[in-house]
Amino acid sequence: MSRHAIVTIVALAACGPQQTRPTRDETPVPTPIDAAPTPVVVVPADAGPPPEVPPLAPASVDELRAKLNAATTNDEQLIYLSQLAELEWAALCAAPTDGLCFTKVKRAKKAPLACNHHESVQVTARPFDGVREVTKLLGEVRQRWGGGSAIHEITDPGAQADAYVANFHMTQQYAATLLIAGDQAFEAFLAVKPLSGLDFDPGHGGMEKKSLQRFEAYFQDLVSLGTEAMLIYEMVTTDPEITRFAPAAQVSGYARMIQLSQRFADNLREMEVPTNIRKDSDLTQVFCDALDEKAEPFVTQSAELKYACTQVAAEHDLSADRCGP
Repeated sequence: MSRHAIVTIVALAACGPQQTRPTRDETPVPTPIDAAPTPVVVVPADAGPPPEVPPLAPASVDELRAKLNAATTNDEQLIYLSQLAELEWAALCAAPTDGLCFTKVKRAKKAPLACNHHESVQVTARPFDGVREVTKLLGEVRQRWGGGSAIHEITDPGAQADAYVANFHMTQQYAATLLIAGDQAFEAFLAVKPLSGLDFDPGHGGMEKKSLQRFEAYFQDLVSLGTEAMLIYEMVTTDPEITRFAPAAQVSGYARMIQLSQRFADNLREMEVPTNIRKDSDLTQVFCDALDEKAEPFVTQSAELKYACTQVAAEHDLSADRCGP
């Protein structure tokens, strides 16, 4: 394996989350997110103070389905559908880690030589039928949100308390469903299996070409899935109504973007060394140094996102623990 081959591999690895994920027939995926801008309601300076908003009452799946059947307004339908999606999504994972369905796994002592050795993750696939049902609920919520058209125009929150409370709860619940949609893509990203057994020796019967194809397909999956999740989380952090009514969801969105950036960097830095150069310490070092260099922008991105996350948390007097250590 030459230095030229290493450069070719690393050039592929340099691709960051930039593309949308191609739909796969065997995997239920979120329907396209409606990215239409949400209207911002301008409240006059002399308007009354907004009312205190009581939290939504907890309810079981059966209770929410009954409420949904009896609902007569778009507000009620959006809220009940999103609560139902939250409950059903959570029920699909017996032991979540920070809301994601994976466990941390230490690298085996006899594992093949890799550039770095850290904890990896093992995703527990949620049941297909359950994921499909949740995905359907998410689509119904987005339909009722209508790119923000569900928000009531308010000129005086004090005098229009019911409309203000409805806006508050609808936005909170819409943000929650966006986070679920992002988590669907994030879990698929985490489930991409690390590459093993790459061999770039041109004398090994076509293994070099096959290894390059495997490498390219692997990073295409990471880029596509990572981009899908990033775009959804970014909506949570930038939507004007979420900014106004659901800053805690904003923090969660930033936290997920931080985790995703870190994981992409780790996937680069923890790659298994190709079999044909493991005995060549110089080429191994070149390979690992190059991957470290390509991972650095994602580390920088993670730090920038952490700063933004802590700023939002401080502005709204929220805990910044989710933003990372």
